Amino acid sequence: MLDLKAELNELGIPFEPIGWIKAPAYPYGIFTDEMTVRGADLPSAAKVITHDVNIEVYHKEYDQLMTARDKLAAWADSRALTYRLRTLYMGDEDHYCVTLASTFTEKKGMI
Repeated sequence: MLDLKAELNELGIPFEPIGWIKAPAYPYGIFTDEMTVRGADLPSAAKVITHDVNIEVYHKEYDQLMTARDKLAAWADSRALTYRLRTLYMGDEDHYCVTLASTFTEKKGMI
């Protein structure tokens, strides 16, 4: 099964699923991975897993956020993903955010 946290942490940015109890120093990220699993009833049977992933990275400095955005895009490109990138300023939090959204399929077992 895909270990999204491990893959994202290899980018040099700390990630946690869903959110942080206490946010670390910038940059940092969160992600969600909503999965739809299709396959046979037997646990050992093949499965097709559709991942609907949303990844967010936060930084106080816009230029540094763009570096993080480039890392996210390179990760998605290395997996040949179709994705959407969005950059915004979150005034209530006084920091910038980049989001990457993608839907992709993982095949597990014999197919």
